[in-house]
Parts: sequence; C-alpha cells; structure tokens
Amino acid sequence: MTKDGTSSTQDLVPFLDKLVDDLTKEGFLTAALASHRHDGGNKWHGCCVLPEAAFPGPKEDYRPVWRRIDFLLVPQTEIGAALVYFTGNDLFNRSMRLLARKKKMKLNHRGLYGPGVEEGKDERKIFEILGVQWREPHERWC
Repeated sequence: MTKDGTSSTQDLVPFLDKLVDDLTKEGFLTAALASHRHDGGNKWHGCCVLPEAAFPGPKEDYRPVWRRIDFLLVPQTEIGAALVYFTGNDLFNRSMRLLARKKKMKLNHRGLYGPGVEEGKDERKIFEILGVQWREPHERWC
C-alpha cells in the first residue's frame, strides 16, 4: 500500500491500523501471524476468509477457505523498487541484485543505490540504470 506524497512508512501506519481493525470487525481477517505495525514496522501478515454473510451463493454451499494475506506499507518514494522486488520470483530477484552488485550498486526493496545513483520511485528507471530490458511484472520469472 502506498499514497501519493509519502516518503516514510510512518505516514501510512494509521491507514494500516484502521484497515486491519475494520477488516477484522467484518470477519474477513481471522488471524494475525505477524504484525509489526505497532512498533513502527511496515508489514502485517495474517489469514483471511470470506465471511459467510458475504458469500454470494446459497448458504448451504458455503465452505470457508482460509487464505494467507500480507499488507506491506511502501512510501511513494520506494514504490518502484518494491514492485521490482515483490513481483519477480526468487531467481529473477537474485539475478537483478547480483547484476547491481557487479555494477557496484545495491538493489533492495527500497531502491537502487550506488555512486551517483539513488532510484526507488520508478521501476522502469531501475531496469534502465541496470541495463536490463523492461519486463512487465508477469514476465519476471526465470
């Protein structure tokens, strides 16, 4: 989750707190596996299930199916790097980070950093700086 104009996850914590509280009251969020939201963190991991009252079919057909759900707070200044990091598989991500290291840079979920380089907002620019042909998120599988 992000919001225009944010440069810190702290700007987004109140939204995450309200979202988690509201979805828990609705019965959608059923378990918190790990929550870092009260100590200044940027993640919430848990489980969700479609409540029976929201099931679109006949009530006798309702079968609760639990799913894992994660919320990640990302400042707008880091959204491009987060998209690169979280949309590829492990091999793609390791390859991108290795390429950055070979070019004397560092790539992580917050940005690409190196001599004269600091880019986190624009994922296309991160690809360009690394000399990698642009790939849509669904194409980031090695």
